Amino acid sequence: MKQAIALFCILLCAKLSAQNAIQPIQDSMANYEFEKAIMLIEKEQPTEQLLLLKAKALRGLLRYDEAVTAMRQVVKKQPDNITYLFDLAEYCKVAGRLVEALECYENTLTLNPENEYAQLQKISLLLSIERYKLAHKACTELLARDTTTVALRLMANCYDGMNKLDSATVYYQKVIAKSPEDYGSVARLSRIYISTDMYNEAIELTEDYRINDTTNIYVNRQNAQAYCLNKEYKTAINRYESLVAQGDESNMTNFYLGISYFADDCFYDAYDYFEKCLKQTPESANVLYYQGRACANTFRAKEGLRHLQEAFKQTIPSNETVGKLHAAMAECYSKLPDWTKFIASLTTQLELEPDKIYNYYRIGAAYQDGLKDLDNAEKYITRYMNLYVKKHEEDAKLSGSVLLAEENTAYKAAARRLERIKKEKFWQKGTDAETQTPSTVIE
Repeated sequence: MKQAIALFCILLCAKLSAQNAIQPIQDSMANYEFEKAIMLIEKEQPTEQLLLLKAKALRGLLRYDEAVTAMRQVVKKQPDNITYLFDLAEYCKVAGRLVEALECYENTLTLNPENEYAQLQKISLLLSIERYKLAHKACTELLARDTTTVALRLMANCYDGMNKLDSATVYYQKVIAKSPEDYGSVARLSRIYISTDMYNEAIELTEDYRINDTTNIYVNRQNAQAYCLNKEYKTAINRYESLVAQGDESNMTNFYLGISYFADDCFYDAYDYFEKCLKQTPESANVLYYQGRACANTFRAKEGLRHLQEAFKQTIPSNETVGKLHAAMAECYSKLPDWTKFIASLTTQLELEPDKIYNYYRIGAAYQDGLKDLDNAEKYITRYMNLYVKKHEEDAKLSGSVLLAEENTAYKAAARRLERIKKEKFWQKGTDAETQTPSTVIE
């Protein structure tokens, strides 16, 4: 009897001692004094309860990998405890160890195959690590018994990730039909519309959403971009300025707002927003190109040339891209003006893009007005007129229509220039230049 009483007293003392030890730890946790809690925990034997508290404290201090280690010790003691598996998965996710988190959910589903939370988390993780086929398979199984908007949205995300845009569109439309307030699906579907040049559909979709909510930043970004790409620049500017007023400083917003202002001939505003873009992405050839052009139109031609020269360094060589850069360089040179370099830039663009026949007219005009070289002016303007007719007469034959080149504004301007050049040459040289045939035209 005495032995039993003694044993009871020992156990009671141990229990009271443990309680006395845990209370300061719990108090520290309650007061978010995580460092103190960890220090107290490490003085005690690592019980299950203390390890749970330690993992929580480590997570609170953003020491995620250590939190995972502590939580793994708990799971090792009770590998069939679903709650602990879920906790470990969450710790793994915040630590960026997504594959390990996926293993936790799979272990949970082995213990309880019908656990819908685990199924949803598993699919979400598969999407995060871009295992779209496995996510699609899991979604198919889920949709067999669950047609909620959550399941439909996950399936839409699967098809979106696999770039099966037609199927993704169908599922996003199903989600929106059930939940018009689902801004994520509205934003994603409008993005698909924009990527496939269906700007009107994107506008209609986002405007329908905006009837009830005009503040959602994700939907408004797609709405503004659709207006910009649909060349409705004033509306795009209005939408983007509203985003800026909300505090949106994203690079995409600054870039497309700059594009909208540029297309609306508001070059100073465009310059300001492209400048913001360059602070975020100083090596973007696209931004450098447009800023170079904005500079050309805001009396900053030398600065524009620097931006364009930097764009050349960042550009993946292709005739079209490099050709556009040379055209932008010509735009800057025309504002300095430096007609020799202007002509050189347009000539280089022609070598890369022979179909840019209007460059012949611009080169001819530069020779006439800038360099006072009438022979070259006549040669290039005549070449432009001949190539214009040659380029369009075949289309006219195919369509059965009559080609009236003289009705084209640029063609008429070229004809007037050519007439003036011939008159000037007549008075300068004392020869009847007007009666000469264009036998010197370069073909």
